[in-house]
Amino acid sequence: QYPDGTDLDGTGGIPDYSDFSRTVLVENVDDNNYSGSPVPDGTTASKRVVVTVSSAKISDIVIKWVATREGMELMY
Repeated sequence: QYPDGTDLDGTGGIPDYSDFSRTVLVENVDDNNYSGSPVPDGTTASKRVVVTVSSAKISDIVIKWVATREGMELMY
């Protein structure tokens, strides 16, 4: 969707992204090992964010980063 709520469905000259989907995963991770297993208790200051965009037309696009109190670091 555009910010005004217009669906990107291919009508009226608008691009068609109707078969795209997005998933977002946010996990607590160890402050010294961002790539490790999630920390279940939520006591860390670091959060790993994984956004995946999928479509039958393309291979999945995955972007990973870690957000900390000091800022953000792109992982992939």
